[in-house]
Amino acid sequence: MKERYLWIGVIVILLSWGGNYFYFQTQQLENPIFLNHYYQMYHNEEANEIPLTFYYLTDKKEPLDVNYVEMNGIQAYPTYNHDGFTMFNDSQPQIQYEQEFNHQYLMSTTISIRTDTESIFNTDNSWSFSNMEVFFTNGEHVTANIGEVVVQPYHGQSLLETRASGSSNQHRSVTSMVATEQLSINEISLPFKELEGDVSVKVGLDEGPGVNRGLEVPWEDLQAESLQKTMFPFDLTKNNQLRLYTYFNPESMDYYQFEIEIKGTTEDGESFTSGTMINNQPHLEEADINKIIELKQGRE
Repeated sequence: MKERYLWIGVIVILLSWGGNYFYFQTQQLENPIFLNHYYQMYHNEEANEIPLTFYYLTDKKEPLDVNYVEMNGIQAYPTYNHDGFTMFNDSQPQIQYEQEFNHQYLMSTTISIRTDTESIFNTDNSWSFSNMEVFFTNGEHVTANIGEVVVQPYHGQSLLETRASGSSNQHRSVTSMVATEQLSINEISLPFKELEGDVSVKVGLDEGPGVNRGLEVPWEDLQAESLQKTMFPFDLTKNNQLRLYTYFNPESMDYYQFEIEIKGTTEDGESFTSGTMINNQPHLEEADINKIIELKQGRE
């Protein structure tokens, strides 16, 4: 009788181990998964390199580092100035990661693009890409959709001077600018259509609250028009304020860095472009990782 119970116990243990192993295998990635990035970068004659940081998921069982990447035939290599966490193991190489999850690490790689590379830019002196060929240090290779990166000439205009700006942990930011001369504002826009549902913008023209107060007032109570309801064009006289309030979707899982672009004309009829920089680096949860894997890889 005791032997019978012993075998039953062994069978239960084996079934449990087998079930756990099967579940573990279903949680592994087919390939590392790159998250979505929306970067608007500028180049000028003073800087011939542009750093770009990309974030990706890789299995904890076998974390992979990037060896190099290729975009539209242009190769770029990582720079190793990592600021995340490091896991030390006496028998294995160091593992550097941004966040740790049940079965994956969120890792990053910062590459440097040389803007003096021949044929990198189009006829309008800009360059963009949405996919990268990624080569890992173990020899594996994937074609990764990374969102969109746009590199363009810096407008170099400061007809709207930033006087104050701030942000909060409530996914809000505000920038207060002053016109240095008589201006007509023709357009305020986001450079990426994909983010129009994640980034809300309000435009304030009258004297409004200071930056700190502007971050505290409930979004729906701000005395400012939404970007969609703002009537263009509108005029700014010299020393008039223009305030841009932004609210970021707290559930966004995308990384972005871009300018809210402000386009207009001077009193002399000359066109100008200005803007205010926006950044977002989400702190992801396990549920976010599962959603990203389902969207990118199809795992349910």
